[in-house]
Amino acid sequence: MGFRLLAPGLREDGRLIESIAEAALALSLLCVGLRLRAPLQWNAWRAPARLATVTLLATTLLIAGAAHIFFDLSFVQALLLGAILAPTDPVLASDVHMPISGEHDVARFSLAAEGGINTGLSLPAVTFSLGLVGNNNVPTPGLAWFAVDVVWAIAAGIAFGWIIGAVTARAVARLDSGRTPDFFEDVIVLGAGALAYGGAIAISVNPLLAVLTAGVAMCHGGRLRRCATLRRPDSRYVALAQRLERISAVVVVLLVGALVSVAEARPEMFVFALLLFAVVRPVAVRLGLGGMPVPPDDRRLLSWFGVRGAASVYLLMMAIDQGMSTTLSKELAAITLVALVTSIVLHGLSTTPLVSGPLDNTRA
Repeated sequence: MGFRLLAPGLREDGRLIESIAEAALALSLLCVGLRLRAPLQWNAWRAPARLATVTLLATTLLIAGAAHIFFDLSFVQALLLGAILAPTDPVLASDVHMPISGEHDVARFSLAAEGGINTGLSLPAVTFSLGLVGNNNVPTPGLAWFAVDVVWAIAAGIAFGWIIGAVTARAVARLDSGRTPDFFEDVIVLGAGALAYGGAIAISVNPLLAVLTAGVAMCHGGRLRRCATLRRPDSRYVALAQRLERISAVVVVLLVGALVSVAEARPEMFVFALLLFAVVRPVAVRLGLGGMPVPPDDRRLLSWFGVRGAASVYLLMMAIDQGMSTTLSKELAAITLVALVTSIVLHGLSTTPLVSGPLDNTRA
């Protein structure tokens, strides 16, 4: 950002930027899935499911309303901005994910699972908004679009990802149990993620949810219920996920820095970003969690760590590459990138003191 060694163009380099962000996002979703060790029961997944649906919807609408007031955007254009900025990031929030030991922690698990699920759900939300804007490259939202591009794409993407992950987990389990895990097993895991993502694109289902579900299936040994005779991926694969997440985080932050250096930022955009994290996120989390019995410390952590990153970069570039007007592209890009930089700074500075504070000291 400071030396301007990279000067990407939103139009000229749009496809390349989208591909880089897409690769980093797919890799991070696989890694998040490999770390979600909570039992596949509704009680364990209720909080992240509500955060990834109700909170996602509330965040989208609140951002759209605020952007309509702050900037010269129609409500439909502001809704597109809300869909781009609403998903939290599963890469940059890795410092507050579940610990490598796999110990169940409500707040950390919810943040990790929320980031994975709402990233997948944000894809049809952006497509819906693009259709309302009047983009000719996107189908007009309607009943057929909802049935195929939302219901079918999400359900089939989850099923396809689970099949890939389950088959991979059982294949790994058939290897010699006495051998030391090595690079070969790492390649199998990464290959399964690539197959889930690429295969989902080939059959026109949601690829983000497919690769996330593949990781979850491998983490749970390919069984919906825990089975003592089937070896689950050990902590070594969780460590692999951590290493890959760090690489993804570096790529995303470098990409954001290069893009924001050429963005036309204005002071009101920084005020809007502060509003997003200090007001919109807490209100949306309160609406999402409702009356759930969440400890106050966990609720405060969930309300603050609405980290934005790779998902927003990918969705922004996807929208631009679909043929959005130049004026609207520059405006949405500047607002989005300022919000990302603000998130990286604020959440990066506050991660260590908050996570190493009351949250870790009160666990039994």
